[in-house]
Amino acid sequence: MQATFGISHIALKVADLDRAVRFYEQAFGARQYFRDAGSAQVLGPDPTDVIAFELAPAEAVTAGGLMHFGLRLTGADELDGVLAQVLAAGGTLKRIRHERPTFRSRAGGAMMAPSLR
Repeated sequence: MQATFGISHIALKVADLDRAVRFYEQAFGARQYFRDAGSAQVLGPDPTDVIAFELAPAEAVTAGGLMHFGLRLTGADELDGVLAQVLAAGGTLKRIRHERPTFRSRAGGAMMAPSLR
């Protein structure tokens, strides 16, 4: 029996909440729906995707146990557009491994690896 629907959210340590929210808005069309002094949450790109940002400037530059998280593309022809959006939002291409690019967000240490799976 399946006990969960899957991952409810991913929490990332960031140095700057405004910068993190802005990056995910620009790169993926996410929208902020919660904010307090030490955290922010965005929805998107899928309506059920939640990314939580926790303000932790001293820890934001470390992976903190999170190696990467994957973004499922809707098709192989979408990769170039996603790459352009991430770079335009200030992300940097770290490497391409197994024909999949890995990025570092300008908001902290989180890496994203788009996948067709």
